[in-house]
Amino acid sequence: MTPHPNGTNDVLLFSGAFTSRLPLPFFSGGIQAGVPHEAQNFPGELIDFNERFIRHPDATFYARVDTDALQAVGVMRGDLVVVDRAETPQHGDLVVYYAEGAFRIGAVDFSHKQEGRVLLRQADPAARVFEFQADSFQEWGVVVCSIRRRT
Repeated sequence: MTPHPNGTNDVLLFSGAFTSRLPLPFFSGGIQAGVPHEAQNFPGELIDFNERFIRHPDATFYARVDTDALQAVGVMRGDLVVVDRAETPQHGDLVVYYAEGAFRIGAVDFSHKQEGRVLLRQADPAARVFEFQADSFQEWGVVVCSIRRRT
């Protein structure tokens, strides 16, 4: 993945085929660390990623994160995030938005909405904070899930 030449690109967007199904075995009892427990057979329960995480298939996209500014909240450069355009953002949600010619990702801060401002913050306090007029702020979508592949 090549970063945007001026270093401003935070996410690269991709569409997905969220109507397909691929149910996989699911350990519903959880996996513990520490003292080993007796191995369990698959209990027969299945989970499907699309069914579990995709509420609005026609309004959902993937994005690859292209910033280091969210590491403190567990989102790393190269992670995939699932972005739902039909969700309404809540204070503190990670959202994808468009600013200065690039799609970006940040945590929405509505604490100044009474003053007519919406802020988009990164987890890194040294990163730039974007400020928008509350009546003109339009997020592109809400991050509903992040996925990291082992390298």
